Amino acid sequence: MNRLFQHVANRLGTFLHTLTSSGHTRPKRIRGDTLKQHVLIPAAVLCLLAAGCGTQVEKYQGQTSRDDVENMGLNNEVTMEDENPRSVNKVGHTWGLKQDRELIKTAAQQLEGVAVKRVIMEADQVWVTVDIAGEEDMSEAERQEWKDQVGEAVYKAVPRYDIHVKIK
Repeated sequence: MNRLFQHVANRLGTFLHTLTSSGHTRPKRIRGDTLKQHVLIPAAVLCLLAAGCGTQVEKYQGQTSRDDVENMGLNNEVTMEDENPRSVNKVGHTWGLKQDRELIKTAAQQLEGVAVKRVIMEADQVWVTVDIAGEEDMSEAERQEWKDQVGEAVYKAVPRYDIHVKIK
């Protein structure tokens, strides 16, 4: 980029020198091609570079300013209290593995006849082991239907996990 500016500046300087030479001779008459090569093209390049570098057009969707970032999560009141439930001083009360585990148990047990035996969580995977009343008499299709129902109920409660349901 620097070399381009130097080249354009040298060309423009040479051109201006030929126009304003202080000798006894008259300045050279410029043909259309020379004018285009020495003035118009470098001027157009400079305009394009100036327009593309550092000019900020209207804000587009998703753009945030420094003020937006500094004030993120703060109330508009004078108290400056955080309203973000995932802030550091609220860990363990509003979010976390413990809360997710409770949500999973509650969601699965809302189905009639379902008792949650175990919930295993690892990264984005959840394995839920449930006990269903009358499971001994169920066909494989009925067991699969119960697995799907429990999985869907858990997914509605915590959609960020891949859910695997096992009936014991």
